[in-house]
Formats: sequence, structure tokens, C-alpha cells
Amino acid sequence: MDRVRDDLPRARPRTLAVAGLIGVLAFVALAFFVDWNAIAHAFANAKPEFVLLALVFNAGVFFFKTRKWMELLRAHDLRPGFWQALRVLLGGFALGLVTPARAGELGRAFLLSEKRAQALVSVVVDRLIDVLLLGAMGIVAIAGLGWQSSAQSLSLAWAAAGLGGIMALAVAGFHPRAVKRWLPLVNRIVPAHVQARSKIHADELESGVAQSWQNRRAFAKAVGWGMLGWACSIGCGLALLAAFDIRLPLALAVLAIPAIGLVDAVPVSFSGIGTRELLLVGLFSTAGISTEATVAFSLAYFAIAYILSALAGVGWNLKHFARTKTSGAT
Repeated sequence: MDRVRDDLPRARPRTLAVAGLIGVLAFVALAFFVDWNAIAHAFANAKPEFVLLALVFNAGVFFFKTRKWMELLRAHDLRPGFWQALRVLLGGFALGLVTPARAGELGRAFLLSEKRAQALVSVVVDRLIDVLLLGAMGIVAIAGLGWQSSAQSLSLAWAAAGLGGIMALAVAGFHPRAVKRWLPLVNRIVPAHVQARSKIHADELESGVAQSWQNRRAFAKAVGWGMLGWACSIGCGLALLAAFDIRLPLALAVLAIPAIGLVDAVPVSFSGIGTRELLLVGLFSTAGISTEATVAFSLAYFAIAYILSALAGVGWNLKHFARTKTSGAT
């Protein structure tokens, strides 16, 4: 088990600090312009029943995320049990929390410790599916805002064109011929020394992505589980909006969650800290929501959807490593 931990990607602290500096500076700058007493008052008056509902929805998020990843793993003849897959997924989520663009989630492949090249491909495909689903949800939500502003025809046309484009991009992007074009980007994300230690090579990644594409049934199931997972994410966000008595147009409330997800993918912050708050302040201000209420919602969402899940991943995996090391010593 020590070998597995030694093979985890080791990010350079200086690189991470520089990459996350923009988000940190944005949050610090915002902190000077908000009334923290008002934020504390918002937390004190949050409705506990809706906070509990948000926790339930967040549990659903990781249930469906695990099922989605398991389908992608099955495409490569990897069949971990549900609890093992959930433990590894939460461990990768924790690694992603402290790396820009959530690149640390690639660590799932190393925590799984079997067929790492295929497992790494499954994580890459998993993240690509998330980006596609986030884009689709964002287009639908923006179309909903357009519908509410009486731009029905244009709204429907834009939504149809956008969703059609995303579907075409998905089909084209996972085709074996397209893999050769975007695969070098993946190789840049995974450090060379990690590839060397783990014996993960470009040809293995290429064949792995092609295999994912060929197993259409597993891929379709993964997309379905992913849709349910993001539906739970939206439910978590709506529950927290209700907890803080923030009243938004439904389409704008739905738009907030994919917007948060897409901001997370930008490598200028750690899990969207700072950039997420600025984005939400801009979105919510269009509905007359105060900056303090928006920051309270953002911090609560970060605590429930990110911090609690990451702590669960760290604790569970450390306990697993300790138990495995103890059993190996005996």
C-alpha cells in the first residue's frame, strides 16, 4: 500500500500557489466589501430543515457519481464494489479540492491501484462527461431566462442549437480519430515522472479512450447517472437557497450550479474559491440579491458540497491505508 501512496501525483507547491493566487486574491478583495456581521446573521437564521435536505441531496450526488464512474470502469473490465469505488472517488475528490482545475481527481486512478492506465482514462472520460452535462444545463437554464423575458422563439432555437452542438461535440470528441488530437493535452496534465512510475503511456491512453467509446451501452448509462448526479447538485443548491430565504427565478437558480461547476474547471483557484463568489454575486445581483446573502449561500454550498465530502474522503482513505498496512504487517 505504501507503493500506491508513493505513486500519487506530486504537484509542485510553487506552481499550485501561483495558479490559485487569483482566486485567493479575489476572495480577499471581496472580503473587504462585505458586512461579515450580516453574513453571520444569515447563517444564524438559516432554516435547519433545508440545510438537512441539502445534505441529503449531496449524499445523492456522490451515490450517482459513483455509479457513473463504475459504468466507465466496467468498460475497461474493472469491477470494484460500490463501497470501494465510493471510497476512491471521495479520495480523488479531496485531492481535487487542493489542486487548480480539480486536476487532483486524476489521483483516483492511483488510489484504485489496478490497471492504472485504464482507470486514468475512465477519470478523464468521467470529467469530460461532467463538462458536457454542465454546458447542456447552462444552455437550458439560459434558455429558460430567455423564455421568461418573452424571447420564446429565439430561446428555443438557441437551446436546440446549443444542445445539438454539445451532443455533436461529444460524439466527435470520443471518436478514436479525434482522440489523437486532444490526447496530448491529457499527457501534459499528467506529469511525466508519474507516467514513468506508473507505466502509463500515450498508446495505452489512446486505446483506453477508444475502448470507452466502443462500449456505447456503458457510456450511455454513465451519462444517465451523471444527469441524476447533477440533478441532485441542483437540488442541493435549491435547498440552500431556501435555507437562506433567497428567492430567485427558477432558471437563474438552476443556472448557478452549472456555473459553479464550470468555474471549478478553470485553473486559477482551488475549487473555485473567490472566483465562485464573484460569479454568484454577479448572477444574483440581477435579481436584487445582496452581496452578503450571496456570499453566505456560496460558503454554505462550499462547506456542504466540498469540505464535508473531502473530509469524508480523507478520513476513509487514511483509515483504509492504516488497516491495510496493519493487516500486511501481521
